[in-house]
Amino acid sequence: LLTPDLAEVVEQLHCVLDTCLNFTANSDTLFQDALSELGRLDAVQERARQRSLQGGWAVAGASEEDEDERPGTVGGVSRVTLAQLQQLGVDFGQAMDRLVALLRATEAITGSEIMRFLIFRLDFNGFHGLA
Repeated sequence: LLTPDLAEVVEQLHCVLDTCLNFTANSDTLFQDALSELGRLDAVQERARQRSLQGGWAVAGASEEDEDERPGTVGGVSRVTLAQLQQLGVDFGQAMDRLVALLRATEAITGSEIMRFLIFRLDFNGFHGLA
């Protein structure tokens, strides 16, 4: 893959790897949002426990600040983060489809066993060949 005539394949491989790195960065945000939501839910339960100790109803979500969903979130994860993850999934699928197609075209021209093996490793079940 390091020969100059395979520059397009290398460029597409970089695109796939960039998408993976972007996913990793966004998954960190997803994890942080989830931890934040767990903290918020723990606080809601603690407020309910305190109400119970004071002789009130121990109903979680009894006050407006205990709402199940904060505005702009789904399960405590921001809609922006979810949209970015969804777009990254689409981008990764398209990048992989293109990479596998380029590798197949290169393998057809060169007849390289290494290319055939690489294609098999990247697309062992033929999923990207269905596009």
